[in-house]
Amino acid sequence: MYRIKEYFNGAGSIRVSGTSVTYSVSSIQDINNYIIPHFDKHPLLTQKGADFLLFKMVIGLINEGAHLTTEGLTKIVSYQGAMNKGISKNLKISFPDVIIAERPTVDNIEAIDPNWLVRVHRC
Repeated sequence: MYRIKEYFNGAGSIRVSGTSVTYSVSSIQDINNYIIPHFDKHPLLTQKGADFLLFKMVIGLINEGAHLTTEGLTKIVSYQGAMNKGISKNLKISFPDVIIAERPTVDNIEAIDPNWLVRVHRC
């Protein structure tokens, strides 16, 4: 994980809890400068690619300041509803009228460099 963090120019943080290790990036600037460009260059090959496209749309809205408005926040919740496991019970209560966005389809994407993680490990 430390090599992955190093690969992303030190962006993010690593948390160790028992036998679990988590790497996360929460800085919008780091997401814009390192994470999004990386996954644009090295697309995810499964339906996680659809989650990335939705995530990228959310970051675009945040970059525009839309998350500071009710309309923009509703749109973000709509995108989140199409990701992973959908929206939480609390979000459903807070946004009862939200219409879940359509989940993008991901075609078979050919990996430009499927071994990027191996190179990170060998750094």
